[in-house]
Amino acid sequence: MAFGFGFLTSQAGRHKTVTMRPSPRSDKPVCLKSVIVRNRQHTGDLGSLDRRRLCKMATDWTPALWSDTFAQLEEDELEHGDSWAFQFNYSLTETLTKEERRRGWKIYCHRAYGRFRCSSCPNQWTSDRAVVLFAYRHERFRNQGKVMIRLFGQRCLNCRMNYEQLELSMRTVLRDLVLEIRRKCYHERNAPAPQGHGSDNIERVMTGPHREELCEACGYRKNIIH
Repeated sequence: MAFGFGFLTSQAGRHKTVTMRPSPRSDKPVCLKSVIVRNRQHTGDLGSLDRRRLCKMATDWTPALWSDTFAQLEEDELEHGDSWAFQFNYSLTETLTKEERRRGWKIYCHRAYGRFRCSSCPNQWTSDRAVVLFAYRHERFRNQGKVMIRLFGQRCLNCRMNYEQLELSMRTVLRDLVLEIRRKCYHERNAPAPQGHGSDNIERVMTGPHREELCEACGYRKNIIH
């Protein structure tokens, strides 16, 4: 599991969001502008309507919003006085080395119901196999923890170009992560189990069967197996 891609961190105890400098293995910190630029690589000139739609998608996904949401949940539901850092890691995998397990890293894979919108055409679709992957570690003697997240995208059936960003209820997903941390790191026996597949704001209308060849998570798993 590669840990050299920490782009953004938030610590609820101090109410700060910090943009980190890029590591030697990364290009630049992820921000709203870079998300839009990446999605425009195959689109050419966008009309005003498409540009507004693309900006809305990027705003929904921006790492700062994920970080702030986690910070709020940390403050509200992790009542242990520890400080947790939150980072995006775009090379995160489910595989932990022996050394990483020894250091206390754990994996939580959240399979959610989400929505995708093509950045090149009007197509949009829903999926009950959207994947959000987390790695987390609690350092009890330092009163701190760390969370890393990776969102897996899906390609448009019509355009089949870049992986589109997942839209889902980030608060629901992150609350499930917090419940997992409470159970696995703080050993709270009475903590509710993560719900999984939860999504508060996406209409559950399936738009067709799951296409593995268009799914980033499915492609990743095939590469691991083979």
